[in-house]
Amino acid sequence: MSTRQGHLIRLSATNKTGVYEQKPVHPWLSVVWITILALAIRLAWLGSKSLWVDEADSFYFASHTFPEIFSRLCDPHPPGYYALLRVSLALGHSEFWVRLPSAVAGALAVPMLYALGLLAAPVSGASQLGAAFSMRGLDRRTGVLASLLLAVAPLHVWYSQEARMYALVTTLGLCAVYFALRFALHRRAVDALGYVLVAFAALYVDQSSGLPLLLANLLWGGLWLRRRREWAGRGWWELATWAGLQLIVGVTFWLWWSQALFPSLFGAGTVYQLAMVMLVLQRFGLPVTLASVRWMFMIGPVIIIAAGIWLYVSLVRRHWMSRLLPCVAPVVVALFVLVTIGSTIPRGFTAKRLLVSLLPYGLLISAWAMQRLQFKRWLWSATVISSLVLSAVNIWLVPKEPWREVVAVVQEETDPSDALWVDELAVPAFDYYYNGFPKRLILRTAHLHELKDESDALVRGGRIWVVTRVDPYRNLFDYFPSSFARKLVWSGDWHRVSVRAYAPDSVDLASSAWDAGPPPWLLEWPSPVDDACQK
Repeated sequence: MSTRQGHLIRLSATNKTGVYEQKPVHPWLSVVWITILALAIRLAWLGSKSLWVDEADSFYFASHTFPEIFSRLCDPHPPGYYALLRVSLALGHSEFWVRLPSAVAGALAVPMLYALGLLAAPVSGASQLGAAFSMRGLDRRTGVLASLLLAVAPLHVWYSQEARMYALVTTLGLCAVYFALRFALHRRAVDALGYVLVAFAALYVDQSSGLPLLLANLLWGGLWLRRRREWAGRGWWELATWAGLQLIVGVTFWLWWSQALFPSLFGAGTVYQLAMVMLVLQRFGLPVTLASVRWMFMIGPVIIIAAGIWLYVSLVRRHWMSRLLPCVAPVVVALFVLVTIGSTIPRGFTAKRLLVSLLPYGLLISAWAMQRLQFKRWLWSATVISSLVLSAVNIWLVPKEPWREVVAVVQEETDPSDALWVDELAVPAFDYYYNGFPKRLILRTAHLHELKDESDALVRGGRIWVVTRVDPYRNLFDYFPSSFARKLVWSGDWHRVSVRAYAPDSVDLASSAWDAGPPPWLLEWPSPVDDACQK
């Protein structure tokens, strides 16, 4: 071996299988390069696609003042992400600057995932976490590999290029798990303080951070169950301390949430998410109602959590882990392949909050499983290259919502005498690109009949233009009177966006024509431009 090659790598002693392992001399240097790669991928063509409605909502909320962001947002998400985005908007308002915080947060998840791998670094011939959970092979190399898989993961790249809070939640969740495990291993006050601060920040960004926080508690509990006998009677004191930390985080967040504008206006549990689940189940032929779905959401999680805790305690306390995990490795790799391929169309993941925030831990387990199965070098390369290719497909080919193109067409086709109505959910996206005439009016779901009050357009003989977002869950055109469809004079359809123009002299605008209004669950859909939010 040449001197240069010997400087770059070291060969470990032959293991029991006779296979040599390559170990980087400076693993942090590898992670630095992987992080640079991750940032480059996430910055590539960052501003090339139009903002879709949720991203435009982020821009809309972040354009408020800081006092309004922290106290008067009419949004089901907490204000932490919007406050961070407002700082970024000081640099510019283009799509690139609007998405930049998510891209940076997504790249920072890479070194944080490796930091979890450092907690598994060998100590006295054994791995701290690997030994605690009977996971032979969980080491620094696994952390480096998991970081590389995260850097090129199509699903994580997609949401790192979206001006929403999910990439930031993922990174903060990794930080919370990191501090939780450090506190479990070393029992230092600085780690407890770090956990409290990061956990509260994560909840302040989005409630979906409760998932990685739940994982942090499960891992901490597993270490406590395994090691409490080593603490010479201090185990129960450690458990009480950890429970106190959770109480601090939970109560602090609740004190803010109880005073937030959104729950005071709509109640903490709006039903539009339940309606989405109901529609999906009905497409599969299941005769479910909104009430039955609500009961499923109330009872189902209790059963799942109880069963999960029982299985978790059984695995930890009865030492099944060492016998079970070798059999799990092939299943983990198969799931990794399926999820990666499915990531080609990220919108197919309707439960994105779950998958995005938990993705790094799945990749860490996948990296461990690949090592257990002793993947050849060409398999490692094929895995990384395939993920990178799928990420490129997402960046270049998978559409968001083309509001830039839609607004350009509307501005070209409309006349000053026309009436222009925009779906209330699409107003922030439409306004982000619209700077022309005629004046834009808001079409509110609960008041579709307001179209009949647009008398100016009728007098001038102009057309009525309606711009709305259309998806499998919500299409306002389904609730328009039939007379509108009979006298359509112009139409255009894009990905999740539709535009219609009607001749007002041939449209029945009487109140009786609007008797079949939207269902109640559709009226509960939160709107950023709701009247109550403007007061």
